[in-house]
Amino acid sequence: MTADFKTRELFEDPDLYKRLKGCDSVVRSVMSHCQNDRRERFQHTTDILGKKIFRCDLHSHSTYSDGKSDLNELAEWVEKEGLDLLAITDHWSVEQAPECKEYEKLYFGIEISNSLKPRHHVVGISVEDPIADTADTIDSVENMFRAIEAKGGIPILAHPAGWYKNPYDRGLIAEAEQFDNQQFIMEVGNGAVNSLDYFDEQDHQALLLWDRLLGQKKNVKAVGNSDAHHYWQVGTVWNGVAVESADAQELLRLISAGRSFFSNGPICDLHVNDHSMGETLAVPRGTRVTIKADFYDSAGLAWVRLIRDARCVKQIFFESTVESYILETDEVVDNAFCYFRAECLTIDSHRAYSNAIRICAQ
Repeated sequence: MTADFKTRELFEDPDLYKRLKGCDSVVRSVMSHCQNDRRERFQHTTDILGKKIFRCDLHSHSTYSDGKSDLNELAEWVEKEGLDLLAITDHWSVEQAPECKEYEKLYFGIEISNSLKPRHHVVGISVEDPIADTADTIDSVENMFRAIEAKGGIPILAHPAGWYKNPYDRGLIAEAEQFDNQQFIMEVGNGAVNSLDYFDEQDHQALLLWDRLLGQKKNVKAVGNSDAHHYWQVGTVWNGVAVESADAQELLRLISAGRSFFSNGPICDLHVNDHSMGETLAVPRGTRVTIKADFYDSAGLAWVRLIRDARCVKQIFFESTVESYILETDEVVDNAFCYFRAECLTIDSHRAYSNAIRICAQ
């Protein structure tokens, strides 16, 4: 279903829940139609690929904090959307964790922030014990990461450039660039407020930030999450993992290692020689490496790209409907460090981004 501008504005209105209070059946009907399209489209795409892709959304909110949907509504939507895992990461709350365990495809976590405005947020996956610190005592991204790690959680720097109609200023974005950790997970795609298309200017800025961090030799794994506050926003962007079978812990391990792509429709994969997304390989300087990027979408690809060190080194445009494409090329590693990543756009503006493969030349 292609929504016109007015429909998109309606469903991306943060006050929609208030405006349509008592008209939930209207919302459910329209968004169920969109959801059916997304699910069927992805099923057709995986049929073309011939592999199982697990889809995971690791950032959402329920009525345990500022979300508008309870866990039962969210679990119902996850099933209809065809997602394999949804993490409920309520603001400063782990009270939802016991109830999450009652649902096969719900997982638990937390989202914390400091008291500064504007401020960075950090999602903590697998946190089920309360964090003793408060927004007044955690004054930096580093301390938020430490607080989550102390509880055995997986920290993710959330929406590092802001979210729809809530952009961060340059100073706050620069804090992410100055983050001391050399390896961490960052939410490059964030669907907060957006319901039909997650991608907006803040996601564009997060992509630019990701490239800058990778260029600083930081091993930053990228994820994309809906940040849903209403059930109909679940799955607007997700992380894809190509594996035949996996439980929640294995999926989280693979995503943490960067063995995933993030998308709102198409499938994207990347290999350098025999190395997969998220890996770092060492080669002698001057080595020629073979890059293979795979792209799939049943609606049709508009273009595919190979990115090297924030620059597009290969781009293919399609004039007719192409459901799959394998981009293969050789590149010479002539610098001490470089990285590659792949991305694509479909004919209806859905997109996917691979995680990066880093190369250190000796």
